[in-house]
Amino acid sequence: MLTVRLATAPDPSPMPGLLRVELMGLGDPVSLLMPPAGLATTSQPLPPPPSHGEFKMIIYYYLDKRRVGVIVNGVGENDSINIFASRLDKPVLPYPGVLYIGNIIHGDLQTEGHDCSVQCEYGTPVVEECCVVCRNENIVTETCC
Repeated sequence: MLTVRLATAPDPSPMPGLLRVELMGLGDPVSLLMPPAGLATTSQPLPPPPSHGEFKMIIYYYLDKRRVGVIVNGVGENDSINIFASRLDKPVLPYPGVLYIGNIIHGDLQTEGHDCSVQCEYGTPVVEECCVVCRNENIVTETCC
C-alpha cells in the first residue's frame, strides 16, 4: 500500500503561509495540509495506483497559492512518500519561504534496481545524485528517489 508521511520542523517563528502538498497520478488529486510546526507527523494511506508496478506521479509543494511541481517516475505501489517542511529564511529574499524535502522510500528498501527519476515541472533543476532541487521564488524543494 502506498503511504505518505508528513512532518513540519519546529521553529520559533511562524511558518510564512499555508503549507500543503498535492499528489497527482492516483486518479483523483490528493490534497494534504502539512501538520503544525513541531514534532508533529501524520501518516496516511493513499488510493491505489491506477495499475500494478511503477507509475508516474506529480507532487505539488505549496506555500499559499504558489507551488512547485515535481514529476517522479518509478513510484511503486508499496512505496512510501516522506515529506518534511521547514521555514526558509534567505538573506537574498525580503520575505521568508519554505523548504520541502521529499523522499521516496521503496517498499523493498533497495536503493538500486528502481527506474525512479525526478524532474522539475518548470524551471531549471539542480541535480544532486538521486535528488533534484526545484524552486519558485521562496519555495525550494529537494526531492529524492
